[in-house]
Amino acid sequence: MRKTTTSFYPASDEISAESMNMGCWEDYIHHKDMFLVIGRESEWLLNHGMNVDWGFNFQTKYRRLLRELDVVTIQGIADYDLIVARFNDYWGESFLNALYSAASITRDWIRQLHAASMMTFQPIFHILLMCFLKGSVKSFLESEPSENPFGEGPWPCANPICGHFNADGCINTEIRYQNGVATGFFRCDGCGMLYKQVKRKGRTGDIIIVDYGHFWKDELLRCLGKMKMTVPETAEVLKCEPHTVSWQKKAMGLCGKSEYVKAQTRYAVETGAEKYYKAKVLEVCSKYDEVTIALLNDYAPGAYSFFAKNDFSWLREHIVYERDMAGQRQYDQDLLKNLQCAVENIKIAGDKKRRLTVGYIVTTAGFDVSFLRYLADKHPLTKSFLEEVAESKESWLRRRITMIWRNQIEVGKSVSLAAVKREMSLKPNTYVKHEGFIKKLIDELNEQADSP
Repeated sequence: MRKTTTSFYPASDEISAESMNMGCWEDYIHHKDMFLVIGRESEWLLNHGMNVDWGFNFQTKYRRLLRELDVVTIQGIADYDLIVARFNDYWGESFLNALYSAASITRDWIRQLHAASMMTFQPIFHILLMCFLKGSVKSFLESEPSENPFGEGPWPCANPICGHFNADGCINTEIRYQNGVATGFFRCDGCGMLYKQVKRKGRTGDIIIVDYGHFWKDELLRCLGKMKMTVPETAEVLKCEPHTVSWQKKAMGLCGKSEYVKAQTRYAVETGAEKYYKAKVLEVCSKYDEVTIALLNDYAPGAYSFFAKNDFSWLREHIVYERDMAGQRQYDQDLLKNLQCAVENIKIAGDKKRRLTVGYIVTTAGFDVSFLRYLADKHPLTKSFLEEVAESKESWLRRRITMIWRNQIEVGKSVSLAAVKREMSLKPNTYVKHEGFIKKLIDELNEQADSP
C-alpha cells in the first residue's frame, strides 16, 4: 500500500497472486460463503450505519443477549470458556483461523467483553459478535433484550379460577439474587395470588405458589362453609388437587371448625353404608387403572375405614399398595436384571476365592450398597434373589475349603488345617467362631478322599 503513493498497481490476478500465499488462498476459497457473510454485513453497515443510533451501551446489550444463551449468569458474570466454545461452534474454527490470519487478529479479543477493552474493538469484532448473538447486525440492532431476567411483563397468572390464568395479570414485585440464581415474585392484580419462579443460566423453574390470594381463599371458604362440600368436591371447583385444599384448610385454621365440615352423612339411610361405599370405590376404579389407599381417601373419603372394619377382603381386590403398582413392579424387574447380570459377570471374571456377598453383587452392578438395601426391602423379586445367591459365611467356607482340598488331592496330598489357614488368610475372629465347622469339614473331605 505504501508503494501506491508513487506507482500504480492494478488489482489484477497476477499482482494479487504475487503477494498471496497460495495456502491462504485455498482457505479463502474454502470459506468463501462465510467471508461473504462478513462482506454483506459490512455492506449493510455502510448503507445504513449513519441512520443507526449508536448511543446504547454495547456491553449491557451483549451481556443480556449472552445471558439468553446461558453463557452469562443472571448477575452478568461471564463464563468465557463457554462463550469461546459457543462462538467457535457458530463460526467454525477453520473459518476463524483463516479470518484471524488474514486480518492479523488475536484470538484473545473474545475474552475482553468489558467496557474498557470494547472501546478499542475493531468493527470486525462487533460484526462477529452481533451475528453470533442474533444472526445478523440488523437483527442485533433491532433486538431489545429485557433488563428483567424473566422477560417483559405482564406475566401469566397461575390461579386456574382467575380470568387471567395463563394469560396476563401478574406484575413482578421483587427479584432476589443469590449465587447466580434469580428468584422472581409475581402477584396477580385480579385475584391476589403470589407465586415465585427460579431462573438460573437461562432455565426457568416451575411455579411455586407463595400465597393463593383473596379470590381463591374466598372460594375455598364458600365451598367448605356455605356449600358444605367435601374436600374432593372443593378441589374440583378450585381446579386443584385435594391435598392442596386440605393443606390450605389447615393453614387457614379451618380444621376442627364445625362450620367448615360437611355435617350431613355421606349416604342416605335407605341406601346403606356398604352399597354407598362400594359404588364410590368402583367409581374411583373406573377412573384410574390403579387405586392406592391415598387416592381412595382423596376421592372416596371414609371408604377405606369402613371396609377395613367390615369387608377388607373385598376392598383388597380393588386397591393396590404402592409397592405393588405397575411402575414399582417394573422397577423391581429392572433391578433384578441388573443384579443377575452382575452375578454372571462375577462368575465369569470375578475373584472365585472371594465371598459372594450382597455388597459385592451390588457394587459390581454399580449401585450404592445402603441405597440398594433400602430398595430391596420394597421390591420382593430383588430381595428374594439377593437372599438366594448371597453366600453365608459357612457356605463360603465350605466352597473355599473344598477348592483347596481338590487342589491338594491333585498333587496327592490331604488337606490340613494349616493349609486352609495359609490359603484363606482367615482372620482370628473368623477362625475362632467357625473352628468346629472348619475342622469337621476337613475331616469329612479327607475321609471322602480315603474311601475307595
